Amino acid sequence: MEAPDPCQTILTAAEVAQRLKVSKNGVHILARAGRLPSLKVGHCRRFVLEDVIAYCRDRAGTTGPASATQSA
Repeated sequence: MEAPDPCQTILTAAEVAQRLKVSKNGVHILARAGRLPSLKVGHCRRFVLEDVIAYCRDRAGTTGPASATQSA
């Protein structure tokens, strides 16, 4: 079985915002604060899907399921 392409799991801030149901600016605030891991590609931020999922799980596990959808 072939390993999945890691580039297929890279998301833009807009894609993360849609998944978390927050604004794109909210995603950038989380990333700048170090609460949501990101990669800098030139002037853009990119996010690894597994990190976004881990962020949601961590937030749901510590403060309840609704907190994963709240902005920073």
